[in-house]
Amino acid sequence: MTPLVVTDFNEYQPAASPDGKLFAYVSWESGKEEVYVRTLSGPSGKWRISTEGGRDPAWRGDGRELFYLGYARQI
Repeated sequence: MTPLVVTDFNEYQPAASPDGKLFAYVSWESGKEEVYVRTLSGPSGKWRISTEGGRDPAWRGDGRELFYLGYARQI
């Protein structure tokens, strides 16, 4: 098995987009749980999606939206 992300931070809860081009995951890179998205194919890229904490990322069926739980447990 090959890791998708290798950093010094704790990353978990990967969720691949339906088209397989992106994946979302949770990382402690910022010092708290935040949701990030990275590319799986094409040019590399990484974006922090949440700004006030987040976990449990899940893509909408068509892949056009990403949902996650914030610290208040709201979508």
